[in-house]
Amino acid sequence: MMNRRHIFALPFAFLPAAAQAHSYKLGSLAIGHAWAKPSIDNETEAMMPIANGGTEIDYLIKATSAVCDRIEFRVEKQKFDKLELAVGRPFPMRPKGPHLQMIGLKKSLVQGEMVAISLVFEKAGTIDIELHVETTPGA
Repeated sequence: MMNRRHIFALPFAFLPAAAQAHSYKLGSLAIGHAWAKPSIDNETEAMMPIANGGTEIDYLIKATSAVCDRIEFRVEKQKFDKLELAVGRPFPMRPKGPHLQMIGLKKSLVQGEMVAISLVFEKAGTIDIELHVETTPGA
């Protein structure tokens, strides 16, 4: 019989081994490879897959980082107050799709750097993670 840990890991089975090496868990939420594009001007996009292995919907309600003035939730150019994390379905973030827009960068983000970011979920709480700055995930 497959235990809960194995079932919960299934949404991230598609990630390369390098990406799985720095995943995070907060309650019933699993956060996969977190990355941000190198910055252009004073903004950049940050992305990560999030899977909700719980029994009820949760929401990503806030994200902060010391390297920028604010972080917005966006899908293309449209801004959202929160991102819904449905039960049993991974929430992918990707360029030109749902992502975190880091605005007002206090320094340029360059390939190979690590950037601290704090994610706040409505039910699961808060977790501090690191974004890998790279041009493509797992690079």
